[in-house]
This record gives sequence, structure tokens and C-alpha cells, in this order.
Amino acid sequence: LPPPTRTERWLHEDWLWHERVAPPRIPALPYEQRVILYDETGDLLPHLRHVAQTVEILEMPDIGTALTTAQSCPAHALLINTAQRATLMPMLNRAKAVVPDTPVLGYNLSSTPMLTAADGILHYLTKPVTRADLKDAIVRVGRPIQQILIVDDDGEFRALLKRMVLALDETLTVTTALDSRQALTLFQDAPDLIFLDLSMPEMDGRQLLQLKNRDPKLRTIPVVIISAQDPMHQPLGGDQVVAVFGQGIAPQHLLQCSLQLAAQFLQPV
Repeated sequence: LPPPTRTERWLHEDWLWHERVAPPRIPALPYEQRVILYDETGDLLPHLRHVAQTVEILEMPDIGTALTTAQSCPAHALLINTAQRATLMPMLNRAKAVVPDTPVLGYNLSSTPMLTAADGILHYLTKPVTRADLKDAIVRVGRPIQQILIVDDDGEFRALLKRMVLALDETLTVTTALDSRQALTLFQDAPDLIFLDLSMPEMDGRQLLQLKNRDPKLRTIPVVIISAQDPMHQPLGGDQVVAVFGQGIAPQHLLQCSLQLAAQFLQPV
């Protein structure tokens, strides 16, 4: 056969693809840092692995094993996540005494439990909401409805949702509430369906649902949750980070550490 031309060397459609059946022989990049993790909830590790490809994360089954490992296997930090605030500080103080040369950080992070039919939830809608979404939600009620209540602190979204509902059926009566307290008053009108935003100031949607479900007259009103978050991918919830170091924190390091931590808190998610 004649030697291939320059073009044929680089562009040739007649090639055979073989699927790899074994891992590549190229070695994985070395980890740059190591942390030891004890997590009571079991929720934290997937989130950490997703954002820390260059960090070796050693997950421990209990706090005792975590401390023993921290003594024998040097790590950049020991992370402790507990389900209850009351149990966090005793663990941090214990860790500080056992491994005084390792920074220990504590959290109370856990997944927010998903609301279900037992909470009076008929359906979930994720923003942006379409007219077809609203029609489907109304059909799910399973009976004719006359009055709908929209509870959302976003004025523009409330107005948009009301227009979309009336475009589906102009005979409906649609009332709106800008917060949970106003909604509690409008609940007395016994709407046939409630569209509810979970993220509201002062009293959020979950707290409003709890109050609604305590009233036997209101408990049976179906609720459609409208949220910017996919209910199947709820973020971890928590509002505190506690750091301890057995050897003490030098004043000259305190400001820099505080500013670096504050900068991370202010970063958009």
C-alpha cells in the first residue's frame, strides 16, 4: 500500500473504537491535603467530595476512631458534624485534648427533610413555573375548585402567578399574601388550594404549614410548594462553624483566619 497522505493521517472516518474495560494506567494526581471526617448525619461527605478533588477525606465511623486516626495519621484538619448542637461542643473539647496539634472544626449540618403528603403537600413545583405546571397542579386536587391562595414574599412573582392562574380559568378567585402572617388571616376564607413559597422572612413556609396543620378545619387544604430549589436536591442546612485548636490561636492569626472565613461565607453558592 502507498504511504498515507498528510490529510489521511489526521482525518480518517474508517476507525474502530474500543471501550476501556480497565482503569487507565496513568497514576492519579497526589492529594494536596488530608482531612479526617466524623459525620453523625452521613449527609456531608458527598458534598465535600464534589468540591474537593485534591483533598483526601478519611471518613470515620465514630468519634473514637476519628481521634485515634488523627493521632496516628497526620491531617490538616479534623471535621466533626453532629446532628444536635448539644453534642457538638463536648466532642470538640474532647478532640482538642486528644489531638492538640490538629485544628478541629465542628458543624451542625443536615439535610432538610422533604415535606410529604403527610404534611398536606399535594405537589412540588420548581421555579420557573409554566402554565402547564399550574394546570397539572390544579388537576391534582381531584375536584372542582373556586378559590386559590398564593403565598410568596416576591411581589412580582405573586402577580405573575396570579395572571397565569386566571389565564387558565378566569372564573377562579385568586387571593395573595406577601408573608406567612397575612396568609394565616386569609386561611380563614378556606381556600381550595394554596400555592406556597418556603423561603420567606420571619416565619417561613414550613412554620406556616405547621400552624395550618394544627387546625382541623385547615389541615385538609391541599398545598403546592413552589421553590427555587429542586426538592430532591435540598442543600444542607446549618448556621454555625466552631473552630478549636488545642495549642491555642495566636492573635496575629486570628484576624486573617476570620477574614478568610468571612470571605467564604459571602461567596455565592
